[in-house]
Amino acid sequence: VTFFKNEQLTCVKDEKLDVYVYGLSYEHQEIEDPLYDSVHPAEGEGLHILLAHGGDERHIPMNIRSIAASGFDYVALGHIHNAQNIKSERIRYCGTPLKYSISEANCDKSLTVVELKEKSSESDYCDISARTVPLKPKRNVVRLKGSYRELTERGFYENTSYKTDFVHITLTDEEDITDAVGKLRIIYPNLLGLAYDNRRTAASGSLSEITDVERLSPQELFEEFYKIQNNSDMTDEQKIFI
Repeated sequence: VTFFKNEQLTCVKDEKLDVYVYGLSYEHQEIEDPLYDSVHPAEGEGLHILLAHGGDERHIPMNIRSIAASGFDYVALGHIHNAQNIKSERIRYCGTPLKYSISEANCDKSLTVVELKEKSSESDYCDISARTVPLKPKRNVVRLKGSYRELTERGFYENTSYKTDFVHITLTDEEDITDAVGKLRIIYPNLLGLAYDNRRTAASGSLSEITDVERLSPQELFEEFYKIQNNSDMTDEQKIFI
C-alpha cells in the first residue's frame, strides 16, 4: 500500500505492470487551489492513472476539460458520493460504498471495476472496459412518509427491513404527535430524523424538521415547538415566562 504524503503530486510506478499512478494528499481540511488542472503524465510508455479527490470550490476545484485533455489513460475521482462518469468513461467518480446521508436514500451504491488494456500504436490512450458491482449494505437508508397511524400499523413495516434500516420519517398528520420520536423509535430504533409535511408546513414553504431532539435543553425544545406551531420565533419577553 502506498500513501501520498503531501499536497505535491507524486507518481508511483508499478514496474511489473508498467503502470504509473499519480496522486496527492490533503494537508489542510480545505484546499481552494486547482491543483489538478495543470498536471500531466510523465513521458514514456505504460498506463497512466490519476487519482484525484475534490471538485468543488473548497476541495480542489477542477477544470474537467483541462484534466480530460491532460493525457491520462484514466482519472479516478473521489468526493462526490454518487457514482458517475464525467464527460467520458475515462473520468469517473466511483461514489461511496455506503449511503452517508438521507439525501442518498434513493441512490444505488456500487463498486466500479475498470480494466485498462495495452495501448495500441494507433492511439494515445488505452482501451477501457468498465463495469459496476452492486453493493448491498447491512442496513439501508430509507425515507418513509405517511400519517403516524399508517406508519405504526404492523402491516406497514412487517416483512420489511425498516426495523433495522436507518430511517427518516415525514409525518403528514395535521396535529403534532406527542413524543413522536420516542414512540416511533420503538418500531424504528434507527430513526435518524423526523419532519412534518402538512397544511401548516405548506403555508410556511418548508418542512418542519425536528433534529437533535436528545441534545436540546427543555427550553430549546419548547422554543422549537413554538416555532413549529406558529411559524415564528419566540420573542425575548415570551422566553422570560419559560
